[in-house]
Amino acid sequence: MSYTIQQKLIPMLLAALIGISLSCEEEENACETRITINGKSTYFCISTMADSGCSSSTSGTSQVLHEGMSCADIGYTYPSTSGGYYARAGDNSQPGDGGAFTGGSAGAGCGSYNGPTFDIQIDSQCQTAYAYTCSGSQQGVDAACSIYKTYQQNNPSIPDCPYCN
Repeated sequence: MSYTIQQKLIPMLLAALIGISLSCEEEENACETRITINGKSTYFCISTMADSGCSSSTSGTSQVLHEGMSCADIGYTYPSTSGGYYARAGDNSQPGDGGAFTGGSAGAGCGSYNGPTFDIQIDSQCQTAYAYTCSGSQQGVDAACSIYKTYQQNNPSIPDCPYCN
């Protein structure tokens, strides 16, 4: 009789354990923050879980939760010393390119994209150069432009990318 109970009990315990482990999995989200003091804003992003707080209660602070997105997804790719991320290396004075605060202060070259959009494989390199221009990464611009210029060498009808010198 105890064998029959064990046969029934083990599957129930496994189902309960699987249910518990699945319910513990949480989706990572990005919490984008803007702090404004004396008219100057700083921006940063931290990774958070769905049930964690991302709401400001302090004067001068605004936060936006980007569900299911990482900080990198919204343009915050440079680690800060506090565990968060900045949009530019060592600089938290501008928002991430895809963040909620992009209308506030854009960096050099961060207006609207105005390059070619004729072929996803080719013009994506120009768009990448644009994104690196916005984040201030010349090394990234150079890498994307090198690929774009290789396409141009193979097909001279490809238009110039305004973000590649």
